[in-house]
Amino acid sequence: MSNFTFIKADFPELFTDAVEAEQLIFISPKASAVLMRSVLENSVNWLYEHDAKLNRPWNSTLSTLMHEHEFRSLFNKNLFGELTLIRKTGNSAAHGEHVNSQDALATLKYLFRFLRFLAIYYGKITPESQVFDENLIPQNQHDQTVKADDAKKLKKLLDNLDYKNKQARLAEQKITEQVRENTALKKQLETQRSELLARKVEREKTVDIDTAIPLLVSEAETRRRYIDLSLKECGWDNLKEGRELEYKVKGMPVSTNPSGTGSADYVLWGDDGLPLAVIEAKKTMANPKQGKHQAELYADCLQQMHGQRPIIFYSNGFETYLWDDLFSPEREVQGFYTKDELQLLID
Repeated sequence: MSNFTFIKADFPELFTDAVEAEQLIFISPKASAVLMRSVLENSVNWLYEHDAKLNRPWNSTLSTLMHEHEFRSLFNKNLFGELTLIRKTGNSAAHGEHVNSQDALATLKYLFRFLRFLAIYYGKITPESQVFDENLIPQNQHDQTVKADDAKKLKKLLDNLDYKNKQARLAEQKITEQVRENTALKKQLETQRSELLARKVEREKTVDIDTAIPLLVSEAETRRRYIDLSLKECGWDNLKEGRELEYKVKGMPVSTNPSGTGSADYVLWGDDGLPLAVIEAKKTMANPKQGKHQAELYADCLQQMHGQRPIIFYSNGFETYLWDDLFSPEREVQGFYTKDELQLLID
């Protein structure tokens, strides 16, 4: 039994890899994360091949495909953010970075929601309602994680997936070339795409995505994972509670907090022990600018406590703003900064 049986009939290849990823959650979290990214990549390419509204960009990387406007518009903010986390977690695993079983489990839940979306709006038959069941995941092999996650096995998996996915892209390219040269095939493909589009439009009228595909991971946890991964990409991979995370500050306005204390979501430190940046995280669906004033107050406290004013970031996980309030206006950025980059801004 598997949580992904609902895609077996319409998407058998995706089903095979999704089930393998599910089986490896507690055996080899890294391998599971890599497989889930592969499922995402193949799903995205399937959408570009079959949804007539999607046109491939010049660059075929997964990130580029996902950030095309027409593709992004298929999803609400929560679901698109979860797709990004599947990609980022898989990338981290492929680069040998640590992925624990809880990271992999959260990613599996994101993948489940995405594949439910795919099946509901693009499958030939609308799948029945289904609740994600953690009991279907093998739970009795936690002690094998280190053994199964060795570099050789991971490299073999990566090589196999790379070969398989390249072959899939070549097969898609071959079909595209055949369609260009064959009028009958072109007409057949256009008919299939028209039928799929009509089916999708009809289901969008009758199926509410938030009801049909409810959140499986809280917004707060998803936001934390998104910010943590973005920081890890910039080299901040050793975040400690009470230091980089939930750092206690003194000197808050009494009107804000009668005790005069507060807790900054994230503080990033330089090698000299001085604060380089403070990050305020807001709810996923909230405008990240709602964290601007709070972050400024934390920056005031950190300056009073340590004698150096940090750079200010505020983020809802999916949108991030940088504000060097002493010298320049706020601006939206694609992610966070490395220690060296922040030090240059401070200097």
